[in-house]
Amino acid sequence: MGCRGSKEPKQNQDASKNGPSAEAANFLRLVNDSCHPVARKTLEEWGIFVDAHSRRRDAYDHSGVARLAQRPNEMWATTQQEEGVTHQSVDDVGQAFLQYLRNDLTLRGWGGEFDYSVAGVATQGYLRIAAKIDMGALRDMPNDEYTWEIRIHYHSKAASN
Repeated sequence: MGCRGSKEPKQNQDASKNGPSAEAANFLRLVNDSCHPVARKTLEEWGIFVDAHSRRRDAYDHSGVARLAQRPNEMWATTQQEEGVTHQSVDDVGQAFLQYLRNDLTLRGWGGEFDYSVAGVATQGYLRIAAKIDMGALRDMPNDEYTWEIRIHYHSKAASN
């Protein structure tokens, strides 16, 4: 399971006016409506990464990036057996997150390459997301690339859906 995607940076004026794309909205539904624990943890970790780098760029505050470097890149999502987390549902989270990420990068004027994978056994697994983010793509700022990689472990009720 998994896929690869990439996004060349380009201005998308319509996307910023209309908000998230339908595909990106699907990820937000998994977070907010379905309360999928892996989706929630993924969005939380992405938000921490974006906040630290936005503060670095916009306010010249490097403390967030320093704290980010100290954060573990592996963590557990809070899951319970009765929640219905399956490897297939986590694969759906990974696919939806890549669409969300593509939309978010476009709205920020960033670019990047990213992929994900899902692996597991009958009772647990993990979602691995790797992204190489180019924050200076539209501003012709060299050396403004950062790697974001996380592995979110979860307990599963079954190997597949």
